[in-house]
Amino acid sequence: MSRKARPDVTEPGRERPGQPASAPFVARLGVPANVYDLIIFAGLAVVGVAFVVGGLGLEDDPRRTIDPGTVPAIAGGLLVVLSGIGAVQAIRNRGCASDMEVARPFQVFLAMALVLTFPPAIDFFGYYTTAIVWVPAFIWAAGARNWASYLVALVLVLALARFVFEMLLGTPLP
Repeated sequence: MSRKARPDVTEPGRERPGQPASAPFVARLGVPANVYDLIIFAGLAVVGVAFVVGGLGLEDDPRRTIDPGTVPAIAGGLLVVLSGIGAVQAIRNRGCASDMEVARPFQVFLAMALVLTFPPAIDFFGYYTTAIVWVPAFIWAAGARNWASYLVALVLVLALARFVFEMLLGTPLP
């Protein structure tokens, strides 16, 4: 009995035109997509609560209009509220789950590493020195490839930090 080749199966090296050589690896854990969303939103809410608690725990300064803990408390509160909204949407749309494909995994991991290393780098090198390296690297990880956009973003970040924190709030940057 001879084996006939099935039309939907090809031998290695004999791919059909228009068909990919091999299927991409897709890791699946058998968990619905909205569960991942709920985990992320719960983590963001925990970070938001930490910001609120930390911001409210900072000492008041009667010489300042805005206390040092005001901005972290507001940012944390917004993060908690937006995480709650996102969690509600994830629960409501649980039947509309779709697969997520990361087209640039190196850039995603680089961006995550940059975000995690930014605060310790500020303590070690200072804000302005760290921002001069970090902002262009983060913009590159986000997909921009134009040096003019690097320069504009860097000048805006440094100028806004100087104006908002040092001039408006009176908070010196490290």
